[in-house]
Amino acid sequence: MRKLNDFKTANWVRCGNRVIQTIMALTLLVAINWMAAHFYLRKPLMQGAGYSLSPETLAYLQKVEDPLEVIVTFTPNSEEPGSEDVYAYIKSLLKEYDYAMRSVGENMFEVEYVDLYKERKRAEELASKYKLQRTNSVLIASGDKYYQILDTDFYDAKNGQISGFKGEQAVTKAILSIISKKHPKIYFLSGHGEMSLDSVDPIRGLSQVSGILRSKGLEASSLDLSLVSKVPEDADLVMVVSPQVALLASEVEKLRQYLEERQGTLAVFMDPVKPHGLTNLLLDWGIVVDDAIVYDVGQEYQNPDGDIIIRRFAEHSINSSLIDYRLTVLAGLTRPVRVDLGRPFDKKRKAMALMASSDQSWGEGGRAVFKNPEYDADKDIPGPLSLAVLSEETVASHLGLSIPGGRVLVLGNSDVIVNHRLGLLGNEMLLFGILSWAFKDDEVLRVDPVTFEYHQLAISQEEFLRYLRYCLGLPAFIGMIGLAVFLKRKN
Repeated sequence: MRKLNDFKTANWVRCGNRVIQTIMALTLLVAINWMAAHFYLRKPLMQGAGYSLSPETLAYLQKVEDPLEVIVTFTPNSEEPGSEDVYAYIKSLLKEYDYAMRSVGENMFEVEYVDLYKERKRAEELASKYKLQRTNSVLIASGDKYYQILDTDFYDAKNGQISGFKGEQAVTKAILSIISKKHPKIYFLSGHGEMSLDSVDPIRGLSQVSGILRSKGLEASSLDLSLVSKVPEDADLVMVVSPQVALLASEVEKLRQYLEERQGTLAVFMDPVKPHGLTNLLLDWGIVVDDAIVYDVGQEYQNPDGDIIIRRFAEHSINSSLIDYRLTVLAGLTRPVRVDLGRPFDKKRKAMALMASSDQSWGEGGRAVFKNPEYDADKDIPGPLSLAVLSEETVASHLGLSIPGGRVLVLGNSDVIVNHRLGLLGNEMLLFGILSWAFKDDEVLRVDPVTFEYHQLAISQEEFLRYLRYCLGLPAFIGMIGLAVFLKRKN
């Protein structure tokens, strides 16, 4: 008993007691954090529940079996208006996916933020593995599959200004593409001097198109119709890019069967002054391809090299990004492609022009290419001229429902997607628009975009000072009383 009253012994007892209390407090904190990380309920408190995931997305995430790696190349210090808001939305959205994926398993959704300009070694690794060289994008990968989401996929724009965030649609679409057992298949026609996906030639190569298709989870192969009895069954889209000689009648018939019997989708990129052999097939779909060359001398429709700058676009999903972001498409030699207005009315097939030249343009007949062309009212086709036409078929079923049929898209130019032009944002967005239309990407997930809302408190200077007194005066007064009591007790 005497030892317990000893000062040293009492001091050791107090120290031991404090250590035990500290250990117990730390244990309690660890337990609380563990329970909070594994057992929690998340409720959106913000107006509109902008960051919460839809039930459809949550259901899709339950199907993910392998870990997903997410690489974000967005940076918050971009000079583009609204980019900081987009970055904040993307960061918060990816956190929601991370939380949702924890119910599937640990470390199933790993997010990495990479600055491609500062982290050069990591940037080289990503470029080598995923061909990722673009800033302001998000790449989602799992194993050898990957999908790249561009910045324009994340938001809507009106009059060139960001108006809404649609990140959930973009991210969920990418995840579905990766986990899907079947990927859309594109066949590029060959055997007629068409452009090749394997070629890196800047003028007639499509190697950049091939990289884009891989980044979007699409499979592409060449197709020689002279070697097969019909278009393969797994063909979701057939593309004919710059044929140099006419297709055989038997090959055209195989394309006709693909469109009419199997409701296929055909996209044709033509060159002027080159035969193609598709005249009769396209006429059946209400499309006329004139044997002429488009010249456009409009002040804003021609660049110094004589290339056509396409600025006029019809309202359609293919052109939506071009219209929203006020982008232009740069094209070389182009031929007119127009709707056949003299064709008998067909309620099943409807054709529409997608883009056009300026009022100062015309179509020069014949096969000659002029350096300094002049309009001849007696011989030439007056502008504006249609440069691309889309024709879609709708079939009525016995139940009274309208079923989508075959679809044909024809552009009077092929070099809009070649290697040396695809780097232009407008040309690239045109290709993305065509792919989204062909595979009906807008029907994957029906979630309304989140509207950017900016709240501003409008008060006068007098009101501001009054609120400042309320917010700071009372706490300061209480603090002074506390300080006075402390000083008095200390003395």
